[in-house]
Amino acid sequence: MSNRHRKARNGKRSGRWQPRTPMMGRSCDRISLDMHLALARLFSAPTSAARDDLADTLNVIGLAIQGDRRFVEEMAVLNQAAAVLDPYQAPAPLGDDARHVLSHAGSVIDTILGLLDLETLCAAEHAYVAAVKVNPRLRTQP
Repeated sequence: MSNRHRKARNGKRSGRWQPRTPMMGRSCDRISLDMHLALARLFSAPTSAARDDLADTLNVIGLAIQGDRRFVEEMAVLNQAAAVLDPYQAPAPLGDDARHVLSHAGSVIDTILGLLDLETLCAAEHAYVAAVKVNPRLRTQP
């Protein structure tokens, strides 16, 4: 292949290739620990702060995987957890079914964290924070 053709073929690529940074142990552990602490607080001594912390995690992870074909089933689990969490008002105790759905969503999020890259998660977190700044009521609506 001549140099002229090689340059033309390379010129068709859109943008520069950027490596994706996999989520590493500390990042995954921090998010997972925050989520599991929120779940434990919600199960043992329910407060609106615990509910909001769990909703934040569900929203950020949901934004990060939205539209990704790899996570269709996981998105359904997160939507089910959001449907359980949305009408919940603290300090009412959670039923066994709600606890099961939220616990399962926590396990699914732990799995997702190992498959996401750092850039995607950071972009989702920034988008969520910007949306909450514009409309603070979004924080309480997973």
